[in-house]
Amino acid sequence: MKRLATIIFIVFSVYIFADEIQTTSHKINVGYSCISYNNVSVGYSYDQVTQNGFHGSGNSFGLQYQYQFENRKSIIRPFFNRYNWDIPTLIGISVPLDITNHKIGLAPHFGISFWGNLHLFYRYNFMITDYKSSFHELVLEINIPLVKNRKL
Repeated sequence: MKRLATIIFIVFSVYIFADEIQTTSHKINVGYSCISYNNVSVGYSYDQVTQNGFHGSGNSFGLQYQYQFENRKSIIRPFFNRYNWDIPTLIGISVPLDITNHKIGLAPHFGISFWGNLHLFYRYNFMITDYKSSFHELVLEINIPLVKNRKL
């Protein structure tokens, strides 16, 4: 019993009193989305992550290229994501720029993020210049870290 109490004390000490660590990383993201159309995407993101023990959250800024197979449409989207590790959540927004048909939109999204490297989220692409071409999608995205810098 004494040994169990010691182990619990050590675990909670690390959990509560751990120093805050801030890291930045550059990532390549690859994704697939479906519902309205089948899409494949590839992009680059810059992440800022703050960890405190087992707690962690981060911001991600990036640029993504998306291709729709059915419409043969190319979309470029700058994006911002905010994710959390305690409750694996992801919220964000992007601006889809349809370079094939010259349309612009706004796309809020929300979903699940696992450690900042695997995202599953729902995104509604509201095309401002042509509402009839708006679409929604379920996105699975994998982020591959390239460079990781640690700041204390």
